[in-house]
Amino acid sequence: MKSLSPNPNETVDIMGNDITRVDGSTRPAVGVNATNAQLPVSDVVVYANTVRGGGFSYSSNVTFRREPQR
Repeated sequence: MKSLSPNPNETVDIMGNDITRVDGSTRPAVGVNATNAQLPVSDVVVYANTVRGGGFSYSSNVTFRREPQR
């Protein structure tokens, strides 16, 4: 998930998903990225996901409702 102008995301819920990263991918299995401080993602929750073959990535302009899954 990425927040971009002109329609930035503010609220993101990623919960209870079964995620398998494609072999050879260099991207994280779950990622939340705010492109800059002017387009923050200010209401995020990530938990209870089953992830295979990848990790989690969160940029510095993301604020969580609760401690995120890592």
